[in-house]
Amino acid sequence: MIADFAARLAVGLSASLLLITWREVPLRYFRTHTYIILGLWVVAALDSARGGIAHAAPLGAIVAAVLAYLASLAWGLGLTKPADWIDRALTIAGVIVLIVSPKFHAPAAFIATTSGSMASALVLGTIFSAMLLGHHYLTAPAMSMNPLRRFTRAGLIALIVRAGLSGWGLSIWLAGSGDSANSALVDQGSIDSIILAARWLVGFGAVAVALVLALRTIAIRSTQSATGILYIALILVLFGEVTALILSRSSNLVL
Repeated sequence: MIADFAARLAVGLSASLLLITWREVPLRYFRTHTYIILGLWVVAALDSARGGIAHAAPLGAIVAAVLAYLASLAWGLGLTKPADWIDRALTIAGVIVLIVSPKFHAPAAFIATTSGSMASALVLGTIFSAMLLGHHYLTAPAMSMNPLRRFTRAGLIALIVRAGLSGWGLSIWLAGSGDSANSALVDQGSIDSIILAARWLVGFGAVAVALVLALRTIAIRSTQSATGILYIALILVLFGEVTALILSRSSNLVL
């Protein structure tokens, strides 16, 4: 579970860097981002390697960690063009790790789990990136609001997609519970209704409200208020994604 969460957050952070350019945001923001991504991939590699280093997931995490290290060097030296290409390669490597991680034979379950993981990564990455970017307006108040607005809007769109895919995964689980012909799609287990309700009310509903409020404060250029709201949104989305991981241990689907 630790490796899965770390990989999703790392992929989301690296993908979010593709939404902005170094002309809009200071280079130190990119360098700090790649340091965080490097740490996450190291954690993912160490946790997933407990099942054997020969598996695809830990090997992919190691490759991603190396790319994150190279990206941090490139951004630190101001080599913007090589850094951009390394970020793209890093994102692709992370996506491959998320694709090879699920172990399903049923196409519907595999598609639901993989697409859910991708959406989860984007939600985590864009909201985390927006929160970190909000701090840069304290030292660079004249910086354009477009990157912060872009991150927040992308987070809201990703959240809507994530909710749709989560609902699809839940419907697959329910179909498997009610029909023995569909039970091969998932490993049937029990889903705690309280945790499921908390996942939807907090992880989706409350996060959506927070992101809408953040967009409104960004519109009036109240960066400190927006950063505070994004802090809350990040805490809520972390709670939602952790509860989703707990639920997925029962159903083996990303809920």
